[in-house]
Amino acid sequence: MQKNLFANNAFFAIIPLFFSYGISNLLNAAGTPRVAMFSMLVGAVTNIILDYVAVMILKNRSRGNGLCYTNRKCISSSYCNVVL
Repeated sequence: MQKNLFANNAFFAIIPLFFSYGISNLLNAAGTPRVAMFSMLVGAVTNIILDYVAVMILKNRSRGNGLCYTNRKCISSSYCNVVL
């Protein structure tokens, strides 16, 4: 049952995932690779912090991991959207 929770939570990250990767490639092609790199860096740091909070402090293992992944992609794509 825990495996399905990760899959269900990660399903909602598909649209921000495609958006952040697509916009990242467009930003690289437009000549602003630093903005694309920073958006990925923001998502990675957010994921590290939220994973620690969800797994170690809140004791939500796979569900917390799925929510962190979803939030990471949403934050990364939101940053790309603000820059554009």
